[in-house]
Amino acid sequence: FDTDPSDYLAAGFEAAESNGKWTIEAAKEIIKYGKKLTKSGVIGAQEGNLSCKVGDVILITPSAMAKDELKPEQMAVLDLEGNWIGGPHKPSSESAMHVAMYKMRPDVTAIVHTHSPYCTAFAMAGEPVDIRNSAEFAIFYRKVPVIPYGEPGTHAIYKGMSKELVDYDTLLLENHGVVSVGKDLCDACSKCSTLELVLKTYTINRQLFPDK
Repeated sequence: FDTDPSDYLAAGFEAAESNGKWTIEAAKEIIKYGKKLTKSGVIGAQEGNLSCKVGDVILITPSAMAKDELKPEQMAVLDLEGNWIGGPHKPSSESAMHVAMYKMRPDVTAIVHTHSPYCTAFAMAGEPVDIRNSAEFAIFYRKVPVIPYGEPGTHAIYKGMSKELVDYDTLLLENHGVVSVGKDLCDACSKCSTLELVLKTYTINRQLFPDK
């Protein structure tokens, strides 16, 4: 990031603006869903990240901070090119992935990335998800592809993503986790949470009834 945090650190959210007004409500939404995901076990400790695109800025959770303890004024603010332009804390290490995904899908305004256990287990195995006997899966996903491994926090993490993101809103990141895009945070969070529950049920089914 090229911007010196001291240039805006004291001003915080009062100085940052998008299209003539601040996006404090978007920050509150990030906090709301960060708490929900943490409570449900989809996000643990300091892992995962959430973002919203509002006008010509992106609000994203700061790096290495628990999502259930954040305050609105602690959100990091990026421009649409990924430059850190506001907020007192360094943006998430996956900021480049979020920025790239917003460019790939101009229709989305929210992105959620988690390391939820069942999704991550499938991602570690490099297994795309295509469960035909789940109504929830058929409605929400059709298929969840796996993006080849790229080192977290680098541009390599989203290499090859654009081809799949055209057709699918939820992707597994090999050896890493899951990421979903949506029309808003409720939509993106629901996709991550629902997939986790579908895969949990599927795994239990395979354990209890391996021959069916």
